[in-house]
Amino acid sequence: MRKVNIANEILIPEVIRLLDQGKSVTLRARGNSMLPFITGDRDSVVLSRQNRPAQVGDIVLADLGERHYVIHRIYAIKGNQVTLMGDGNIRGTEQCAMDDIMGQVIQVVRKGKNIRCDSTTERLGAKLWKWLLPCRRYLLAIQLVSIKSKINMKIKEGFVLRDIMGEAIVVGEGFDQINFNKMIKLNDSAAFLWRAVEGRDFTEQELADLLTSHYEIDQKSALADVVRLCEEWQKNGIIE
Repeated sequence: MRKVNIANEILIPEVIRLLDQGKSVTLRARGNSMLPFITGDRDSVVLSRQNRPAQVGDIVLADLGERHYVIHRIYAIKGNQVTLMGDGNIRGTEQCAMDDIMGQVIQVVRKGKNIRCDSTTERLGAKLWKWLLPCRRYLLAIQLVSIKSKINMKIKEGFVLRDIMGEAIVVGEGFDQINFNKMIKLNDSAAFLWRAVEGRDFTEQELADLLTSHYEIDQKSALADVVRLCEEWQKNGIIE
């Protein structure tokens, strides 16, 4: 099945229309502005219209105007003015009116499990996370490294590894590649990894495990080498 991404300015108005009809809507989360409670491209949120007014601590869908929508947490309410902030943000807030709240997240589908947002555990977790704002930068950095190491990647079709004059060279032979005339030289370990994962999905963690199993290198150093390698491959348009 092919995944299709629909722009928010097209998708969200339809979501709001369904919410206005009293329906609940499930959306796949995008981005990481709600870490650590919602992970983009892994978790989903269930939106609904609630019978009660929105409260501090609620995760809501808000219309910020000019087709700009966010699903963030309410951090403060003063009269009709609502202050929002993404749990995954370290600074910066959004402002909207109560009438601009289009729906509330009532459940998060996290790793396949339905988690109610009004549960005691979730409420306490959100309060603790708000209290940890001064050191949030460091906690998020750790989690982002973990998430990044688990993202599936794949070598783009059209790129092949050739042995040219005894050197391992990546050549772009497809007509749809960004730099298909460019040749990139790989060292022995990079060529080993290429051959191990060519034609299938892989993660940075998997590449690091391959390095530690084949070479005398510790896990931390292997992962650091893999991160640099994948950044180079992405820069050259080799992987997706």
